[in-house]
Amino acid sequence: MDEKVLKIAFVGDVFPANLPYNRGFGVGAVRMDDITQTNLASRMKALFPEGPILVGNLESPVFQESPSLKNEKFAGSEGFLKMLKMAGFELLSLANNHMMEHGVRGLNSTKQLMKNNGLEYIGTDECGMPKCFVLERNEIRFGFVSFNDIDNQYNPGGTVCIYDQDRVVESIERLKAVGPDYICVVLHWGDEFINRASKQQVEDAHLFIDAGANFVIGSHPHVVQPIENYHGGLICYSLGNFVFDMKVPRSTRVGMTISLSLGKDAYSYSESFIWLNKDYFPVKLNAKIEKRIRKMLLEEWKEMQQRENYDSKYNQEKKFRRNMKRLMEKALLIRNWFRFDPVVRCELRRYYWNKLEGHKDSK
Repeated sequence: MDEKVLKIAFVGDVFPANLPYNRGFGVGAVRMDDITQTNLASRMKALFPEGPILVGNLESPVFQESPSLKNEKFAGSEGFLKMLKMAGFELLSLANNHMMEHGVRGLNSTKQLMKNNGLEYIGTDECGMPKCFVLERNEIRFGFVSFNDIDNQYNPGGTVCIYDQDRVVESIERLKAVGPDYICVVLHWGDEFINRASKQQVEDAHLFIDAGANFVIGSHPHVVQPIENYHGGLICYSLGNFVFDMKVPRSTRVGMTISLSLGKDAYSYSESFIWLNKDYFPVKLNAKIEKRIRKMLLEEWKEMQQRENYDSKYNQEKKFRRNMKRLMEKALLIRNWFRFDPVVRCELRRYYWNKLEGHKDSK
């Protein structure tokens, strides 16, 4: 490999807000003062001893101060971005299903605060085309583009890049014309809580590698999924969570990180696993549990190779895991109900009532 090397590490979903059942107790409740920022950033840096550039998915908008939140609308504070910058993040994807919950105001706030803190972003439509970004370091050029395939109800105008096969391929072609050494497609896609990808995802990922991408990096399922080496490219279907205050199921507290060492003509990679601790920030996963996770992913990969009845088995598993998650979340909410402030309890009643009404309307 060439002496000049670019080191990049990808992480999963990064959530600066609070989930409903963790209002006042989750990630968004952390006071991001200077000392906290430094401590949390140091903890994250310790996971990456080679000091790579970090890339992740920012799962909600940020404001200077977190606004008073109603119902399901999520947002974080600028202090969270400062902490990420100190930890080594340089690029964040904004293409996800929560970024537009506060409308264009939330997106514009996020973009401005990222600029103020020296962070780049991908995943938005600018001048009618998906924003591409080319990182250049050590004479190696790495191009990125990002899309969201999940629930664009807050994004009717396509301000955040909506996933479409043709648009992804067009963006790969645009990046190829710039002449980077590597191209990465970052995707917010897939089904929650299931440890394998759908057949359609596999087909799409193969299409993008064949079109000229070197890497396809996925997020959104909140659990880890297998890695595939395909025609010289690397496909990571889901990296799970990296900072997220999910408590249930326990599988959502495991995340994967992918570290790349990129030369001019060749690259190597390694994967490692993190555990979201009681404060929902990452620590290195216990070796015994990591061994179990790797074995599980190997079994899931074998399942992904099955052709007969794969779709029906996948859909059954997806439905089962989602229903189990809902039951566990309700049990958690009931168990902890009286720890919430009365105002928060009122908001939670409204939140779950709206979800119930929405579920009725969808039938």
